[in-house]
Amino acid sequence: MKHQPTNSLHSLGDELSDAATNLRSNATDSAEKIQDYASDTWDKVRCQTENVIDRSTAYVRKNPVPAVMTALGSGLALGFALGLILVRREPASLSERYIDAPLHRSRGILLGLVVALGALLRRSASSASSAAEELAENINDQLH
Repeated sequence: MKHQPTNSLHSLGDELSDAATNLRSNATDSAEKIQDYASDTWDKVRCQTENVIDRSTAYVRKNPVPAVMTALGSGLALGFALGLILVRREPASLSERYIDAPLHRSRGILLGLVVALGALLRRSASSASSAAEELAENINDQLH
């Protein structure tokens, strides 16, 4: 009779150890995918922004007068159009004013948070897996 509970505890320890290993592996894979995606997206946006800035700077240096005239005309047209829109526009809702607009402006911050969350998830999964492995080892040690 004592062998059956011991075997049951051995199998429980083995299952717990396997579950901890699977948990660590899955959480680590997910965290790495999230971090890779966020890092790749950040790099693409940064590269595209630098490219646009470089090309714009080169154009303005080669053509200063047309660039200034274009900026002036665009600014006046945009100011006029915004004036018309703002005069006819209904007041923004609380959701638009305090949730939608700030979230739209803070995409870079949110991307950074995703990267940090991936790192935190990786550390948490590693800690949980280590704790589960230690528990499995303690159970196996107590059985022997």
